[in-house]
Amino acid sequence: MARQLVADGAESFHRVLTDPRDGAPLEIGRTSYRVTKAQRQWLRMRDSKCPFPGCSNHSLDNEADHLLAWAHGGTTGISNLGQPCPKHHRLRHTT
Repeated sequence: MARQLVADGAESFHRVLTDPRDGAPLEIGRTSYRVTKAQRQWLRMRDSKCPFPGCSNHSLDNEADHLLAWAHGGTTGISNLGQPCPKHHRLRHTT
């Protein structure tokens, strides 16, 4: 398929990771700061607990957080998002 695209004149490719259930994009780069509903659902499945070492707080209702800050070039995609508990979310942004 890639060879055919190049043969048809495609100059570059962009990787798009999508939810296999409905095709919603999970890696949206820097097109949006806000997390989508599909991304939030994936984070809840992936991060059932706070990712802070030693913390076992459940993270079902926690806010998504950019691991590499948006202001520093971080993307809005599941590979750059986490769901720390409120205590560790605050700690991360105050240190």
